[in-house]
Amino acid sequence: MAIDPSRRGVIGAGLAGLAVSAPARAQSVETPRERVFNVRDFGATGRPDGDDTSAFLAMHREMMRIQSEHDAAFAASPFADRPDFVVHLPPGTYRYRWNRWTWGLRRVSVFGYGAALQCMHAGPYDADQAPLLSNRDHYWSWPLYGAAYSGPGPAEDHGRLIETADPGDRFLRMKDDPPPLAVGEWVLVQSVAQQLDGYPPNMRRHDRARVVAVDGRTVHLDRALRHTHPDDAPELPAFPLAPGRARLVRIDRPDCPLAVTQVFAGLTVLSNPRHARLDPVVKETLEVFNVAGVIDASLRDCRFIALGVSQADTVTVENCRIGYTEPDKVLNRLVFDRCRIRSLQQCTGVENLVLRRCVLEETAQMLAREVDAEGCDFLGASHPAGSGRAINLVGTAPTRTMRLVRNRFFGGGRARETALGGEIWETFVIHGQDVRTDGLSLFVRGTTTAYRNVVELVEDGTVLRISGAAGNDRTVRCTGLHGVADGLILDLEEGAQVSDGDTVSIPRLNRLLMRENTFSAIGTQRPDPPKLVWEE
Repeated sequence: MAIDPSRRGVIGAGLAGLAVSAPARAQSVETPRERVFNVRDFGATGRPDGDDTSAFLAMHREMMRIQSEHDAAFAASPFADRPDFVVHLPPGTYRYRWNRWTWGLRRVSVFGYGAALQCMHAGPYDADQAPLLSNRDHYWSWPLYGAAYSGPGPAEDHGRLIETADPGDRFLRMKDDPPPLAVGEWVLVQSVAQQLDGYPPNMRRHDRARVVAVDGRTVHLDRALRHTHPDDAPELPAFPLAPGRARLVRIDRPDCPLAVTQVFAGLTVLSNPRHARLDPVVKETLEVFNVAGVIDASLRDCRFIALGVSQADTVTVENCRIGYTEPDKVLNRLVFDRCRIRSLQQCTGVENLVLRRCVLEETAQMLAREVDAEGCDFLGASHPAGSGRAINLVGTAPTRTMRLVRNRFFGGGRARETALGGEIWETFVIHGQDVRTDGLSLFVRGTTTAYRNVVELVEDGTVLRISGAAGNDRTVRCTGLHGVADGLILDLEEGAQVSDGDTVSIPRLNRLLMRENTFSAIGTQRPDPPKLVWEE
C-alpha cells in the first residue's frame, strides 16, 4: 500500500492500514505550508544496535532553518500561517542521545507506526535520559543542543506583575513597563498559586492569548480572558515557587518558540538501558515522554512507559497504553479516550480532566479542578499493592466537580475495598494567634500549616464547615482571599460570625455526581462533600 506521509495523507490513509506497514519512502505532494521529512533521508538506520543521534540533529536543524527563513519572510505578517512539519519515522528502532528533536517547532506532526524510540543518554540528569521532551517549558530556558539541565543557571521567570484582570477583558495593564513583546507573540496570564512548592508553579488560573498591540503599559490581546486574575492573591517571599499575584509570562520568546500544534502517532517507547536510576519503580516514573510548551497536542496509538503533560492548553490522548502518568501544571484540558492506563496520579494542575472508555488498572488519583469520567473501568481497588480504593480522593488541590457516569468499579471482595476513598476534609482551629478572626474574616499567618491548607484548597465560593465549641455546626462560604505582608485574609459571607475556638474544615472535593455506575465485589462508601448526588 502506498502511503502519503504528509499529515493529511497519513490521516486519510486510515490508522488500521498504517499500523500494519509503512514504507521508508513514499511519494507525496506538499501543501505550500506543509514540509514532509523522513528521518532516513538524514542518515537514520532504525537499527536496534545503531545510533541515530546525528540524523535527528540534522533533521531538526533543517526544520529550524526553514522556519527561521519563513519567519523572516513574513516578519510584517505575524499572524500568517507557519510551516507545518510532518516527520515520518519508518518502522525500526531509533536510538539517540539527544531528546529534543521537536523543540522550537511551532507546528509538527510525527508519524511512526511500527517505529520505536529509545533514548540512550547516560545522564546524570533525568531530563536528558527521557525518551522525548517535546518543547521547552514556560519558565526556564535550557539550551537547545546542550544538556537539558547542567546545574544552577538562569532563575525561573515567573513573569511581570499586572493589575487585576477580569473575565472578558482583552487587555492587560502592567504594573511597570512591559517586556519587549512582539505583535503575534503568545503570552500566558496566570494567578493564584495552589501549591507552595514544586516546579513548574501550580497555577489555579491561567489564560493564553496573542499580543495584538502594546500601548504604553497596556497590552492588547486577540481574545477575551476566561478567568479573574487578582493582583492581591496570597504570595510570600518564603515561597518563591508560589507566585500568586497576577502576572504576564512570555512563553513565545525568540529563544523559546511556543508550539501551536504537536501530533504524535503510532510510536512505541523503549526503556533507556543506560539510565542512571537503577530502581525499576523509580526509573519507570522518570522515563517520561513529555509534552509541554504547546497550545494543542494530540497523541494516538502510542505505547508509553510514562507520559508527562504540562504547560499546554489542550491535549488529547487516544487509544494509547500508558504505564505511568502524572499530568502536571498549567494545563487547561486533558482528554484520555480509549486508553489503558496502569497508574494515573495527581493531575493537580489540570483544569479539566476527561476520561472516556478508559481502563485504569491501579488506584487512580484525579485531583483536577473538573473531572469527567464516563464509560471507564476502574480496577485499582483490588490491586495487591494498592490502598483498596479505585479512586483516591486525598490530595493537595481542590476538585470543584467530579462527575462519574456509567463507569464500572471492580474489586476483589475484600472488606477494605471501596470505589472512592480518603478523607476529603482538612481542619484547623481559630486560636487567636497565628489564626484569628474578627467574626467576618480570618487572618492566617504564612508560617502555619493552616496557611498551606488555605492556599491549596480555598477560593472564592468554597463552602467551609465551622464547628463551634458549643456544637453549633454550620457552613459558611468564602467570598474572597487576599495576600498580606505576613499571611492572608480569608473573607467570609455576611452573617458568618466565627469566633476563637471554632474549628474550620475545608473540602478537597466540593461536588460529586455519581450516575448509572456499577459496582462488582467492591464497597460503595460515600464521601461527604458539600454537594453529593449519587444515583445508582
